Amino acid sequence: MRRAALLLLVGLAAVGVLLLFVFPVHNLLAQRQQISQTQQRIAALRKEDAALAARVRGLRSPAAVERLAHKDFGMVGSVQKAYTVVPSAPNTTTTTSTTTTTVPRRVTRRKEAVAPTTSVATTTTAPTTTAPTRPG
Repeated sequence: MRRAALLLLVGLAAVGVLLLFVFPVHNLLAQRQQISQTQQRIAALRKEDAALAARVRGLRSPAAVERLAHKDFGMVGSVQKAYTVVPSAPNTTTTTSTTTTTVPRRVTRRKEAVAPTTSVATTTTAPTTTAPTRPG
């Protein structure tokens, strides 16, 4: 009986030690790892934020806006002309094609302004091509 009580007391003491020391230490180590991961994520986000801020500064110049308008939307400046090239079809008779191209009048510096556009109709005539014939 005395021996069983002693084993029970030792078992309870072991459980108490686990609850008071081992589990909290494990949680502490896990939290330190989470803190380390979070700090790395914050550093990466700060680096990305700095890169985006630099890109915003670069896009504030009128030249950059005009370059992107030309590259991404096919817009042209006020002194430029836009042309549409229509390929000719081989071995056909005269072909007439009408293409409408939207050409902006100007690129403005104001942020809220959108460049007004003008529709231009272009008519092209493909040359007539025929197969050579043999005399005779």
